[in-house]
Amino acid sequence: MRKKHKETLSQQVYTALTKDIAMGRFLPGERLTTEHVANMLEVSHTPVREAFTRMAQEGLVDVRPHHGATVKKLSDEQAKEFIEIRALLEPRVVRQLARCGVSRELIKQMRVTCDDFENSATFVDMSRADFEFHDLVLNAPGSGLAAELIRGHNILISAFFYNRVNLTLDSVQKDKSRAANDHYLIVDAIEAGNAEQAYLLMQKHIGLWDDYIVPRRLNIKSINSNAAERPADLKAFVKGG
Repeated sequence: MRKKHKETLSQQVYTALTKDIAMGRFLPGERLTTEHVANMLEVSHTPVREAFTRMAQEGLVDVRPHHGATVKKLSDEQAKEFIEIRALLEPRVVRQLARCGVSRELIKQMRVTCDDFENSATFVDMSRADFEFHDLVLNAPGSGLAAELIRGHNILISAFFYNRVNLTLDSVQKDKSRAANDHYLIVDAIEAGNAEQAYLLMQKHIGLWDDYIVPRRLNIKSINSNAAERPADLKAFVKGG
């Protein structure tokens, strides 16, 4: 199998698995076996084991010998704590990116996710675009230690909300419009090298999510009504389409 953007095969498997954990293909508490994932992605066991090891190191899964990996399941209190940590650290990440500068290609990719978010037709599409925007921020070259500390948080929080809440696009339309505007302004600040503006915008953005969306989401009985909209098989993602 060919490499994608110079990534190793284990990196491709890791990226595919973490993205689909975030978007609800694999549920919190679900067990993933090496054989099943390898067969699904048409790869050998070695890159799957390597991906599992990295995911375990980042706190995304629990790995037991000969039992594969189990997707970490957050409690309400853990999710709240992760959100608080993200609110402290992600503004620092965008400030660092604005100070160091980022490539034109990365800015272009960020703007694509902004457009996808703004134009999303379903709640699942909106959630996917939001995750991808923040994932680009946290994986950007030069994003620093703060990003390393919360990359896994972004994945697990996304999975937590995706699998616990029955929300429609209409129910979050006001928040969506404001969040979409935040995304564009954050990218503009990073591109312009305005570090403090980027910091303040991301701080406000996370605050919007916490103040308006989180109270409607937490402490709601788990329901998987979005299952029909879950992403298709990972194979195409790993193979690059």
